[in-house]
Amino acid sequence: MLKDIHCSKIFELGVKKIFQFAEISSTNDWAKEFLHREDAFHDLPALVLADRQTSGRGQGNHQWWSPEGMLPFSFITTWEHFHLDRRESSTLSLFIAEVVSKTVASFLNEKRISVPVRTVPPNDVFADNKKIAGILIESPTPHTLIIGIGINLNNSALNAPDPLKNQLTTIRDLVGEEVDPFDFLFRFFTFPDLLVPFKEF
Repeated sequence: MLKDIHCSKIFELGVKKIFQFAEISSTNDWAKEFLHREDAFHDLPALVLADRQTSGRGQGNHQWWSPEGMLPFSFITTWEHFHLDRRESSTLSLFIAEVVSKTVASFLNEKRISVPVRTVPPNDVFADNKKIAGILIESPTPHTLIIGIGINLNNSALNAPDPLKNQLTTIRDLVGEEVDPFDFLFRFFTFPDLLVPFKEF
């Protein structure tokens, strides 16, 4: 959970609402329900966070392993926010993946850890040739947009189900210590190409 002081810093970037949950089925599913509210549009852009997801989803029918320590979040906004329309979802997905990739790389660079971090189209990020993050972009209405991100932050591949142990990695596993979730979120949301549209919203 983010502390009040951390929420204030994210509000300063232009995010209007932050919703936090200890446990939730899926941040994207909650975001869809939120957008059914009559006044939801006035609260955008909004951020949904959870300590744990019970039904995390990836692209198609893929399930996302969502233990405690993994950071799932959804950013709710509009296509106009990025000066795009819903026909350009693949372009946006690749762009968001690149932002996540650079955010992950920033933690590794600080520790002088030299492993490759790359985007894997259409919606994954790999570090050390293993999956570290996934992205799910959904558009419930022609104008609204949900950017769901699951980042393996403070969980560990050692605790993953056997079929996944050798397929994923986490920032904690790579840097050897836990990372403050706020630190990741702040770096992500202040990425240069994201900061401008937030402030202009």
